[in-house]
Amino acid sequence: MSTSAVSARARSKRPAMFIAAGAVAVALAFAAPLAATAASSPAITLTTPTASQSGTVHVTGEFFAPSETLTVAVDGVDQSPTAVSDAAGLLSGYDVYLADDITVGAHTVTVTGATSATPATATLTVVAAPVVTLSPATATVTAAQTTGFTATVHGFTPNGTVTFGMGNAAFGDVIGTAVADATGTATLTYVFKPGAPFPAAAATTYSVVASNADFSIKSLGTTFVVTDDPAAPAPAAPATPVKTTASFTG
Repeated sequence: MSTSAVSARARSKRPAMFIAAGAVAVALAFAAPLAATAASSPAITLTTPTASQSGTVHVTGEFFAPSETLTVAVDGVDQSPTAVSDAAGLLSGYDVYLADDITVGAHTVTVTGATSATPATATLTVVAAPVVTLSPATATVTAAQTTGFTATVHGFTPNGTVTFGMGNAAFGDVIGTAVADATGTATLTYVFKPGAPFPAAAATTYSVVASNADFSIKSLGTTFVVTDDPAAPAPAAPATPVKTTASFTG
């Protein structure tokens, strides 16, 4: 084969190569905007994929329209209040408070912008709320200020910190923390005393709860009842002398 024939054949292939390269460039040029569009669709993230009944889930998001009103829903039920994205289209944080009786299992959290109108979704798994047991569940004022009660709860992350809180109709506060053991069980003893969140026991009903650090796992309230001390017995009445007539014989 002559050199001129090889050169002619090579020249004949060059246009095809340029056409193929041009086609790839065009494809990439169209693909880039599509990829950017897909990446910029609204998206949300849950701080935890699992929470308990009565727990709290923190929601963040991105790629929303700037400063638009956002509606947060759980299984299609709108939560209150609405949220607002910032100037960059970010949802910096929104707390969803789960109902005490929400069903155990998978649920869908949705955030929809009034302007962007593209729902962003995430799946949340709900587990049963832990249960706090109290020993005793009832005490007199004196007993509450002397021995108090011991609270025990199961169902937390092993070796994680569990926070115990207590409240009545007028006031609520943290009463202490405990570290869960290898089985996820935490125990706390609380005595009403000076310097404590509840320094003086009063005859009333309290509710005791336990939660993890971000409140995603939270128990339902368990009742502790303080009763008045028994009334002191009334002093005995003084004896009344009985007059009799003395009789003598002899």
